[in-house]
Order: sequence, then C-alpha cells, then structure tokens
Amino acid sequence: MRTATIDANGQSFFVRSTGDEAAPLVLFLHGFPEYGGAWEAILPRFADRFHAVAPDQRGYGRSSKPAGVDSYRVQHLAKDMLTLADK
Repeated sequence: MRTATIDANGQSFFVRSTGDEAAPLVLFLHGFPEYGGAWEAILPRFADRFHAVAPDQRGYGRSSKPAGVDSYRVQHLAKDMLTLADK
C-alpha cells in the first residue's frame, strides 16, 4: 500500500493506492462519515489488474477541509475526483 498527498482542484488529498500506475484506474470513494481508509483491506484485491486508489475526500481524514458549506457542493466534489483521476 502506498500513500501520498496529491494537490488537485486547489485542495490537498491524502490517497492510498496499490497496483501498477499504468493499469486502468479504479477510484474507491467513501461515504459519510467514512474516509479512504475504509477501503484498505479491499484495495489489494484489485492490485493485479488495476491501479486502485482510495482518497480521503474533501473534508475527511487527512485531506483539505475548506471552510463554508459552499465548498462542499456537488460540483466541487465531482471536480475534485475528476482532477485527481487525471493526476
């Protein structure tokens, strides 16, 4: 399991990942009130075929926690993950 902090969409995201970075990407996204660590036991099962990545989404775990409700609107959350996937 690798961990890193990646800047995307003006925020910092703590991510856990496994598998070949050149393999197809699969993002494992947590719900409320979890964080990316909820996927830690599952990620290795995908490592032989995918680049499996579980980020702490905006406001959770070790990722950025911007102030204000507007910072958590769906358009920001979706853009976070699209930008992260591109990186």
